[in-house]
Amino acid sequence: MIKYKIFIKMLLSILCLMILTSWQEAPISRQNAFLQMAPVSRQKISPQDYSDKVSRMRELKKEEKRIAKEQRAAKRDIRQSAHLAHQKNRLAQFVDRDGYIWFYDEDNKHTYFLSNSYPTSVRMWNMKFRCAEAAFQASKFAHKPDVAKRFTHLDGEEAAKLAQKLSYQQRQDWYQVRENLMLDVLRAKFQQNPDLSELLRATGDAYLVDHTKEDAFWADGGDGKGKNRLGHLLMQVRGETGGIGPVSKPRKYRSFVD
Repeated sequence: MIKYKIFIKMLLSILCLMILTSWQEAPISRQNAFLQMAPVSRQKISPQDYSDKVSRMRELKKEEKRIAKEQRAAKRDIRQSAHLAHQKNRLAQFVDRDGYIWFYDEDNKHTYFLSNSYPTSVRMWNMKFRCAEAAFQASKFAHKPDVAKRFTHLDGEEAAKLAQKLSYQQRQDWYQVRENLMLDVLRAKFQQNPDLSELLRATGDAYLVDHTKEDAFWADGGDGKGKNRLGHLLMQVRGETGGIGPVSKPRKYRSFVD
């Protein structure tokens, strides 16, 4: 009995010792666990290093934008070259088939570039116009710069309507100088737009004719009896830009208008 009591006391003593030991080690283990979970402190960066990194990132972004811009420009150039080549082939077909090329409005998509209403910038008298027609109509009021400036934002149809509305203000010698002014406008149009100049030369030796019954002076009157002065001036500019100058009406054109 006495041995049993002694055994019980020893067992209780061991248990007490184990409990005390575990209580003493618990904070240390919790601290170690916290240290393991805590994030590693960031390395300190000097202001100069930070500024250098920001500058490098900005330069990289600029370079990426520049490359992207160049790629877009290259794709655009390829599309324009393909379109230009297609246009030139179509013009060559017209020349071989008919010997003449007629134009008037945007419905004639392969020859519309010859029209004064074709949308392409033309700079004259320190002003920029949206098309040759706007510049030509403005030339009626070149002696009144404030009036001429009103034509800079107009398309061809709008410019013609405004010129008609302001006809009482146009220069008095208009009918004596209009062909020379038209020639100046056409020269500016094709000199300032190389692609159009290339297309003009691609018309070869075709007779160029503004075909519409709406005008018998600048156009052919629709029946071939008009003077077609615009067509003749275009052929003159074609010759001045390295192509073939004015040619006579071919037989097929006479059949076309009969």
